[in-house]
Amino acid sequence: PTHFLVSLHENYWAARPQGGHVASGAVHKQSNIATGIFLSVTSYIIFMREDITLGAAIGSLVGTIATPDLDLVVPSNFFSRLPIINFLWMCLWWPYKKMVRHRSFISHSPLVSTIIRLLYMTVWFVAFGAMFGINFGIILDWMVLNWEFCFTLFFCWVVQDLVHLWFDFVV
Repeated sequence: PTHFLVSLHENYWAARPQGGHVASGAVHKQSNIATGIFLSVTSYIIFMREDITLGAAIGSLVGTIATPDLDLVVPSNFFSRLPIINFLWMCLWWPYKKMVRHRSFISHSPLVSTIIRLLYMTVWFVAFGAMFGINFGIILDWMVLNWEFCFTLFFCWVVQDLVHLWFDFVV
């Protein structure tokens, strides 16, 4: 763990240009991984429930993949080793990139930008689901029954976004 934190610190300062610009994608990813581990372990220690811990882990993963920087016109580092998935991911987010200016209120504001990305992904999920005849009633019923899991997932996604924004604007 200490090596990871030292690596995170060294990569951050090495990647940070003179003049106080923002952190690199690698630093964002490393900080999100560290935050995800912290959130998952902490949720298990506090709640002792596997569903809450799984929600924290998935929310952290979603926060690492669906970052505020999806408005950039660069390939996703997360999927770069999976070219077909990377291509599909870039196609999925292409309209978003065209509509949203980088570091705008829409892409880089606490909570609001997370909700906007959630709604954007929901539109695509509903569109694809309708094509394949997915029963959304079952999904909504499951979400209501498992609201704590869903809340934890969303909460951890928001925390990941806050960590991202902290590295962009504060550090």
